[in-house]
Amino acid sequence: MVALIVGLARAASARDQRAFLSLVVNGVEQGDVLVLIRDLDIWIGVAAVREAGLQQVGGRHETIGGEEFVSLRSLAPDVQFVFEERALTLRVTADPSLLASTTRAAQPAGPPELQYVRNSSAVVNYAVTWRGRQSVDLFSELGLSLRRTFLSSTLTLARGRRPVRGLTSLTIDERSRLRRWVVGDLYTIGGPLVGDAFLGGVSVAREFSIQPYFVRYPSLSLSGAVTTPSTLELYVNDRLVQSEALAPGQFELTNLPLASGTNDARMIIRDAFGNVREVTQSYYLSTTTLAPGLHDYRYSVGFRRRDLGPESSWAYGSPVLLAQHRYGFASALTAGGQVSVGRELATGGPIVNLRLPFGEVEAAASVSQHERRWGAAGALSFTYVGRRASVGMTVQPATPTFATLSTLRGVPAPRLEGSAFASIQPWARTSVTLQHSQAQLFTGETRRRSTLLVSATIAPRLLLVASAAHGLQDSRRVRDVFGGITLSFGAGGTATLGAERTAPEVRRFAEVHRPLPVGTGYGYRFRAEDGDRRLWTGSLEHHNRFGRYEVRRERLGETGQTTVNLSGALVAIGGGLYASRAVQNSFALVRVPQVGGVRTYVNRQEVGRTNRYGDLLVPDLLAYYGNLLNISDEDVPLGYDIGRVQQTIAPPHRGGALVIFPVQRMHSVSGRVHIADGSRITVPAYGTLTVSTDSGTVASPIGTDGGFYLENVTGGRYSATVTSRGRTCTFELQVPPSDQPVHRLGTVTCAAGEHR
Repeated sequence: MVALIVGLARAASARDQRAFLSLVVNGVEQGDVLVLIRDLDIWIGVAAVREAGLQQVGGRHETIGGEEFVSLRSLAPDVQFVFEERALTLRVTADPSLLASTTRAAQPAGPPELQYVRNSSAVVNYAVTWRGRQSVDLFSELGLSLRRTFLSSTLTLARGRRPVRGLTSLTIDERSRLRRWVVGDLYTIGGPLVGDAFLGGVSVAREFSIQPYFVRYPSLSLSGAVTTPSTLELYVNDRLVQSEALAPGQFELTNLPLASGTNDARMIIRDAFGNVREVTQSYYLSTTTLAPGLHDYRYSVGFRRRDLGPESSWAYGSPVLLAQHRYGFASALTAGGQVSVGRELATGGPIVNLRLPFGEVEAAASVSQHERRWGAAGALSFTYVGRRASVGMTVQPATPTFATLSTLRGVPAPRLEGSAFASIQPWARTSVTLQHSQAQLFTGETRRRSTLLVSATIAPRLLLVASAAHGLQDSRRVRDVFGGITLSFGAGGTATLGAERTAPEVRRFAEVHRPLPVGTGYGYRFRAEDGDRRLWTGSLEHHNRFGRYEVRRERLGETGQTTVNLSGALVAIGGGLYASRAVQNSFALVRVPQVGGVRTYVNRQEVGRTNRYGDLLVPDLLAYYGNLLNISDEDVPLGYDIGRVQQTIAPPHRGGALVIFPVQRMHSVSGRVHIADGSRITVPAYGTLTVSTDSGTVASPIGTDGGFYLENVTGGRYSATVTSRGRTCTFELQVPPSDQPVHRLGTVTCAAGEHR
């Protein structure tokens, strides 16, 4: 029996023809592989098939010569093959489901080479406002950034009044967990139908701004499969956002760059044979629902801050807890709850967000207990944002005894209030919006207002705006009509002429405005009105790297007032103290060591030049976002080596980043080298001179006369080696200090005693 089996195996082996064939899988060359040709079948190594991209290799397997082979005929119909005998090529066509699946993000998770930079820093902001000899106010803010924390406090001083302490808090960011802690004074919101409050206490919240490239909303994903090398073009709302090559197999595109509201995504796929396939899908992006499995929360507990006036800088009241927590149960459903609990009041209830194919819905309900009285309220809203039309509505009923933290501050809740809007774009650069709001108070009074607003760009720089409103306020009818035309000119400036009728008064006005530029420069605003008010205002503003200065004159009727405002900051970072404009956001210190006058840009806009020490403080950067900083290499003098001219950095929350653009003065050394062997001097022509420095080794070829040239070698003593014709000579090379770009040493000698 054993002899029979061995004989059959030898007979089968005799029918096998071994060959090296060029393997092509779904049009992609995979190199040469060893195959066995048996009758009308081809056996190929399982390892080679997997290296070619096939993830699932079923069929009939056989071990031959210690290697596992698979029959291609046994893989039909998912795998087809053609053997081109003359070209020695094996062409395999596999179903895309058997090939590797690739997933690509259509929108990257941040700019390339993004650096999260955090340096210790301190900031003192100040603002002085003068309104005459009897009115001078000083506002100051201290900010200290250390590691992941930011400590801040504000103080206001006014002539004739006691100092007023504002908000004092410590902020701690946990970027990996998308979490922010605040200890001290804080403003917190419990959610719809709960209210808000200033507290002195502790808050912990999910903070998505810590990772601004994190996708928190359920987004659209597109998938497909290709059998040959193909190209993909992705369009979102008729705008090309991605173009790339696809390998055979299945693919999925995630994180499409969608806008809030209705979106249209379209894939155009062209295969290797020129065939074109198009896939189109619509998607409504809701910014109120969360991605499945994602939590959003805010928990705050503390004592209510009574006031921010002179008599209550340190006055706190009763304890309060405010909390809101939502969870993404599905891509179209987010739900959670909200609550506020205090000594006098308890309020809470559920909140639900739904994403529909044609809009989004938010529903909330709340019950309250205040002074042993129960109350209830609800809120329901619907919003649809389209590319040419948008609509929305909100309705909120409440019982007379319903209370929130806001109503305790004297803000009464209406019995029923609602609003609705509709907006269309009938033509390009033209929009028409209709708004209506109405409230019924428990006193029986009804307030309502309907507004029609039309805006149209009638020329490249000319905008027309008109509105008409009709309503009921304090039991009297109100009718307003407005019309204006605005002309845009250079540097973002505008000139506006308009008129407004509020019965029975008609008022006309003219205004010219130029905003402050991003870098240094000036701005202004002048406005004149006729009618009963006879108002005239004018202001001039200027800001530079050291501060912002404003002079404003206002005249109403026969009364006039002049106001002067000076503001700025002192910033400590990177071992220096710098004067700057007021720092309200994050900032960076750009350093080009010892090179002054270098232009610096933020996101392609010039913001200033480095001082004589090579430093420039750049305020108003976005925290945790990729801010593109670059310098002009044209401003770096000749004789300097520039490491890099562009960096993308993300500074911390209201903190600073030290951004160094390394430049180094180039010091080169030239001379001749000889080898002394007693009285015999030889020239190591065509050899190599190698010098070891602190930053690495520097080498130079040796000319026919022994000449060499070494770059970036400053004054000092270095170990040097001469290599020539397979022999080496080591000696100490002394380079005297010099300010010249090229220092000429003359002739240096390697002693024969060091020759090997």
